[in-house]
Amino acid sequence: MSFIGVLDDLTFSEVLQLLHLEQKTGTLNIWNQVDGKKIIFKEGNILFAGSMEKDEKLGDILVASKVINDSQIREALRVQRELRGAKRVGDILKDKYGVTESDIQKGLNEFMCESIFSIFSWDEGDFNFSNEMERREEQIPFPLNISIENIIMEGSRRIDETGKIMKEIPDMNSILKLNVELEGIENINLHPDEWKVLSLVDDNKKIDDLRILTGYTEFQLLKIIFSLKNAHIIVLEKNK
Repeated sequence: MSFIGVLDDLTFSEVLQLLHLEQKTGTLNIWNQVDGKKIIFKEGNILFAGSMEKDEKLGDILVASKVINDSQIREALRVQRELRGAKRVGDILKDKYGVTESDIQKGLNEFMCESIFSIFSWDEGDFNFSNEMERREEQIPFPLNISIENIIMEGSRRIDETGKIMKEIPDMNSILKLNVELEGIENINLHPDEWKVLSLVDDNKKIDDLRILTGYTEFQLLKIIFSLKNAHIIVLEKNK
């Protein structure tokens, strides 16, 4: 499946969910007037995320993630040049500075997650998905180790704009229901306030009922519901 679209027609969360549920392999390119990102999928899971404009190097990513500093990467690159490329930068960092594979995985995960989370705040954008992976799997030794559901939950938590939230949840009289098709909720990283709201959801309570029961302000409650809805943990129905 190859497709193109704009973020007005589908939200970024919906694009991620679609590719995940259909277990797609390929590359999602998504851009607006100031930035562009690429996200590589294999069988519906994200392997890599980064810039469309440049090919980030491992050293740059680890510096940005504060795993190493500028002087350490410069020294590692100098050693690599002396060895005429016979040793990978990652291996030099391990040998010379004690950087572990766990450190590298953590740094890459943080970098890729931040790259994805930034897209949630975009007001507009275009995207296309192709069935070709822009990086071979062997070029991604440390694939992203986080589920789509957790990415959507955290990305949604970071959205502070009332307009975005109110656009998706316009009616405080809407009924909240659990998504009966959801599997593996125990593996989704929910905050205590999200669990609190989720424990009160049934087929009869309105959003306004939950505001009274939880004591949260309207905006606090809507932000929690927004995150749960985007992760497809709950669904909203109009109150008849």
